[in-house]
Order: sequence, then C-alpha cells, then structure tokens
Amino acid sequence: MEEQIQQSEVLTLEKVKQDFTQFTHCYFSTVVYTDNGQFFDLYINANKKDLSQDQIDVYNSLNNNIDSILLEINSYLKCTLTNSEQNKAIELNSKQLYLAVLEIQDNTKNYDAVLICGKQYSYFKIFKRDIGIRIEFKNGQIISMLRKKDTTIEN
Repeated sequence: MEEQIQQSEVLTLEKVKQDFTQFTHCYFSTVVYTDNGQFFDLYINANKKDLSQDQIDVYNSLNNNIDSILLEINSYLKCTLTNSEQNKAIELNSKQLYLAVLEIQDNTKNYDAVLICGKQYSYFKIFKRDIGIRIEFKNGQIISMLRKKDTTIEN
C-alpha cells in the first residue's frame, strides 16, 4: 500500500519495499516536502526488479543536501532569465521552487538521479507560465542543469 512519506524521513530498503507502490521496473511514493503539503513524486528504478542499497544512499544523500541543492538551482535560474522574465524577476525571486519528480536510477544511465523542478509566474493577468528545470546528479553532485520545455528529455 502506497503512503506519503515525509522528506525528513531516512529511507531504508525495507521501508521502500514495504511502503512504496511497486510497478514492473520501479517503486513509487509521494514525498511531502513542505508544511503546507506540497509533494513530489519519487521513483526508484528497480534493476531486474530489485533495489540496491546504493540507490537508497543516493536518495538519502540528496535529501540531506537539499537546501544547498535548491540554492544552487535558484542561482542558476536567476542567471538564465529571458528578457521578458527579467521584468518578472521580483515575482520569481519571491516564488519558491516547486519540486515535481525525483527519479533514482538503477546503474543503467550516466547519472544516479534526476530532479525535475521549476517556478511558475503570472503571464499577463490570468495566465501562468512555468519554468522547468532538469537536474542530473552523479555521486551526489550536480553534473548538468538545464531549463527545458520538455524535462523528460535527457540533458
């Protein structure tokens, strides 16, 4: 049975196997990361239908360093604002990054994890526009970070 987990929780293999929803090639849960209930989807890919302790360690390491990671992402975002977004810089600075998906890989990629996040701002009066960012990690470090319209495509 899938249940939400709190970002502050340390994951173990047993907790993932017991509390996450298992699909053919991954385990899934939602992670609540703010006091007001915002959440992101967590996918842990299962190589040959099995998890490794390394994958759990990758998640726990990223979770422990999330504040510095978010600062780095915010700095990157500020440096990549388009001319029209520069006019919305005050609004964008006041907005918190939203986390959408964290996927932990199964040693079949050149990276250990992918984080999809972004910010949303008002565009004209009633419309909203999203800035999507795809961040790839290897050994706990950001190896690539790109703004993308389609964040499902590798960097």
